[in-house]
Amino acid sequence: MILAELHDAFHGCVRAELDCADPAAALARLRVGAERWQDSTELLSLRIEALRALGRDHEVEPLLVAWSAKFGTAADYLLLAPPAARAGGAGRAADPVVRPRQLPAVSKDLIGRQAEVDRLAESLRGHGPAAGRITVVTGPAGVGKTSTAVTAAKRVEEDAFPDGTLYIDLRGFSPGQPVDVAAALVRFLNDLQAPCDTPTSEGMGTAYRSALAERRVLVVLDNARDEAQVRPLLPGPGRSAALVTSRQRLDGLVVKESAEQVHLGTLGRVDALELLVALTEPARIDRATPVVEDLLDCCAGLPMALRIVAAQVTRRSPAMLADTVRTLRDGRTRLGAMDLRRDGLSVPSLLEGSYRLLNRPARRLLWQLAVHPGPTISWEAIKAMGRNAEGPGGISDAVDELVGMNLVDDTEDGRYVLHDLIRLYGTGLAEQQDPAERLDTLTGAMNFLLHNAHACDRQLDPDRRLPIAADPDVWTPSPTGPVEAMAWFDTEYPTLTGMFELARRLGQDRYVWHLALAVLTYQWRSNRYLDAAEHLGAALEAAERVAAPTDVALVRRLLAGTHRNLGRPEEAVRHLRQAVRTSEQAGDLTGFAYGCHSLGVLLNESGDADQALVQLRGALRAFGELDDDLGRGTVLDALAHAHHLRGDRAEALEHGRRSVDMLTGTEDRNGLAHAWFTLGRIEAAADRHEAAVDAYRQAAGTYREIGYSSRTARVLVDWPTPWSGWVTRTDSGRRWPRRGRC
Repeated sequence: MILAELHDAFHGCVRAELDCADPAAALARLRVGAERWQDSTELLSLRIEALRALGRDHEVEPLLVAWSAKFGTAADYLLLAPPAARAGGAGRAADPVVRPRQLPAVSKDLIGRQAEVDRLAESLRGHGPAAGRITVVTGPAGVGKTSTAVTAAKRVEEDAFPDGTLYIDLRGFSPGQPVDVAAALVRFLNDLQAPCDTPTSEGMGTAYRSALAERRVLVVLDNARDEAQVRPLLPGPGRSAALVTSRQRLDGLVVKESAEQVHLGTLGRVDALELLVALTEPARIDRATPVVEDLLDCCAGLPMALRIVAAQVTRRSPAMLADTVRTLRDGRTRLGAMDLRRDGLSVPSLLEGSYRLLNRPARRLLWQLAVHPGPTISWEAIKAMGRNAEGPGGISDAVDELVGMNLVDDTEDGRYVLHDLIRLYGTGLAEQQDPAERLDTLTGAMNFLLHNAHACDRQLDPDRRLPIAADPDVWTPSPTGPVEAMAWFDTEYPTLTGMFELARRLGQDRYVWHLALAVLTYQWRSNRYLDAAEHLGAALEAAERVAAPTDVALVRRLLAGTHRNLGRPEEAVRHLRQAVRTSEQAGDLTGFAYGCHSLGVLLNESGDADQALVQLRGALRAFGELDDDLGRGTVLDALAHAHHLRGDRAEALEHGRRSVDMLTGTEDRNGLAHAWFTLGRIEAAADRHEAAVDAYRQAAGTYREIGYSSRTARVLVDWPTPWSGWVTRTDSGRRWPRRGRC
């Protein structure tokens, strides 16, 4: 009782000093009182009043933060303006004559966002597809969410919201603590001069919504961290609306409040160039013309990066331009160059603001995705990389968090992609990890891609034998046929080539030569022979270091086939002779048979028919010893062609028909198609036109069935040869079937 009376007396003394316009004395007395009554909100309120009277408003917020942290309760309600200071007075609703217009200034050169601004304006006017009048702008850091949102708000505030516009930066991703909801409510209530009879968080929220219900006010909540920070600041039913920006996808507002969510992506090439030119002094942009494309590549369409680079080009001496570009080109120094070290203009700092809010599994997955070489990555590959993910939700939760934070984009075709600058940031994180863990992640990704490629390669060439052992722990696709397998390769080829280069760089020889072999059939069928030659050249070097001689011979045979298709017969013959010699020395009859077959085909094409027949007959004998019908059928096809070129039509027809018979029923559809093609040529040369047409039709249909479009075209191009013979030997009324029916 006595202490309470002493507290009240002390409070009265301080109140008197403030009323007598002596805030300095009041503040000095309050410091003494704070030691005795540390948790007194009454004395805290007087201290705030004294600080404001002394013009030290900047000390108020830190004081409240420290007090709340110490005693575990918010005291922001103490900032509410007293009733006498409100236009409406106590006990009466404020007269809506206060029309705040709080939108910040933004750059007028908003480029490439017209469609988004139009959509936002329509949504704020209540014409959008969503049922509510809450609109969310989301996107990665530095993409221009604030500028876009404020531009849209300026367009509609005068006519659609005549009673004012409230704006607050909630600092959800800024350094330090985000704005407390209670502090935001206090500020908005004071700005609206709205009464609040119950100074609790719930009471202030009720008073805030009541004030907005009577007005048409636009509330702009910028840089929000999550739904929990936003929800108490949303208007209730009525004609007011809210526009929210956040790096996170605020799906909760979409579900519960029927908000419309607008996602901002990076700028396209044309818009990025326009923005860069608009931000750079004309004289400087003229000097930078030779390197503009490099600058655009480095910025990758991110508006903040473009603004920073434009500022550097403008403020630095023209003599420094070459060094600036060199620094930006280098992935190791690019992010550091995108930091003006002032006013928050820093791409690394923006990314750090998002990263520090991730949980541990998401942080780990971010650097794992960054070191993955593909421009995109499938869900199955992510699961393979994150096989050791922590937490009950495991990898799924980590992916959801990265996507929700707009650090990873999910594409319409179900794949995931990192922005170039986010990838660089993640690569920097990876370099801070344990080298063994980083290597384990990379080899896991290589192993996953290798077995996926091998599974699809077996659909393209079922009888092709590669020394790649199955791994039961790796998920692999199950394409229903060659067309689906080719489609898988079409999607994954950029990733496969990136992974191959990564394996070379890391000295992972086994993956170098295995990946080269697993993707080779696809490269041949899609006419990527130059890629195949480069990959197999590296594969040969790797195989010579770590593989058995039989495997080295295999690589040489495949490299020879690639050189053959590139029109390099000398190189092809050199590799094949070496392959045959290596197989013979290693006692590898299978490799010897394949090598002799390939060498015979090549010598036949080079015009050395006699030596070609020697090699082909040797291959036929070897496959006979192996009891390999598939090998015999393939060699018989080559022998048929060799005899055809020598003019031995009877021998050619016999070998050609035996080849088709032997390959029919096997899984080697490619070999069967070629055998039909060879037989078609032989039949046509023998003036057996009906048989020739049937053989060409079988060849084209089989090639089309396995998705080998270049070979299908080759058959169709060759097709007119038997036509011309038939047309000259039959009456003019007879018609040949259309090519399109084959």
